[in-house]
Amino acid sequence: NKLGIVVDNLSQIKPILDKMTKEEYQEIKSNTIKIAHKLRSGFYIKKAISELEVID
Repeated sequence: NKLGIVVDNLSQIKPILDKMTKEEYQEIKSNTIKIAHKLRSGFYIKKAISELEVID
């Protein structure tokens, strides 16, 4: 989903951010905004309930 970066420890953040391009940053930012909207609107809860109804 490209929503962020993963590090094992905090000392890894600076080298990763130093290598990140503006385009990569914008992609992460854009993807995060899209997912945030879905979370706030209840998209994933509604989807889970809908899938449960299909199972029953």
